[in-house]
Amino acid sequence: MPIFETYSMRLRRQSGMEQNEVFRYENPSKKLRNQICQICDEALGIYGPPGAYEIPDSNQLWEYAVKTIRKELGVFQLSNANGDLRRELFEYILNANGLEFIDALEIICITIMGAARVLKPFERRECGILNDSGVSIDEINERMRADGFGFEFAPPHMIRVDSKYVHAQAVVPALKLLSLSDFEGANEEFHRAFQHYKDGHYGEAIVNANNAFESTMKTICKLCKWEYPAGASAANLISIIRNNGLIEDYIGASLEQFSALMKSGLPKLRNEGGAHGQGPERKDTPDFLASYALNLAATKMLFLLSAYQKRRKR
Repeated sequence: MPIFETYSMRLRRQSGMEQNEVFRYENPSKKLRNQICQICDEALGIYGPPGAYEIPDSNQLWEYAVKTIRKELGVFQLSNANGDLRRELFEYILNANGLEFIDALEIICITIMGAARVLKPFERRECGILNDSGVSIDEINERMRADGFGFEFAPPHMIRVDSKYVHAQAVVPALKLLSLSDFEGANEEFHRAFQHYKDGHYGEAIVNANNAFESTMKTICKLCKWEYPAGASAANLISIIRNNGLIEDYIGASLEQFSALMKSGLPKLRNEGGAHGQGPERKDTPDFLASYALNLAATKMLFLLSAYQKRRKR
């Protein structure tokens, strides 16, 4: 069901209180946990507990979610619910720690998206599934945002959000464009970068963000039939794209200045922060550097993808 904007929500929005950029990542609120349980009821449908006279088709969705979480945790039960999978899942959601909660929610979101493949439209209606999967996923993301919990489900993964503005203006649009079939490689690498970032592997996050950036340029070159040498560096690819006129000088700076920005930004950050051997002493990459790499990569890929889309429509 759609989110109902209460008086307090309108008050926070009108007063600018929702502009706070601070997220938390380790402790989802009790309110958010309860909301996720209610969304599960709407998105996964009716659950027939053990001994029920009639077992609805939607039971297989609950079973998939619970059994997948159990297996990933390496346990036989999420809670002592006497075989009631709905109760077992809800008790887990309400009590799991932050990382376990995010892992479980990712599996729940994947299960919600799979409902359309498992059940036919009339079966979903009979099972009490009220929303299309996309509506439920959007609500989950909106509930997390409103709660200040810094994650978002971007199929097929849960990703960490650091800045509401940058995430909304660069990361989300870039992910949507990368989801196009031609950019599968770059899309996979960018999702992998977010997964590393979520897991605290910041050097690996930087490397994969840059890989996604380079793969985006290689794909554009391939689609436009622009040849590039094997093992082409970011600098080589930027020159090819610039020389073929994909990058236009409409922002007031010269092509050379834009190319210099590209060369001195993410490629250099990647080389110094995560791409080469670190030597005898361990070098810890700070989280803010990885966050910068992810956001910068998203911004640059969005620019290139948008330019490519415009060129293709000519």
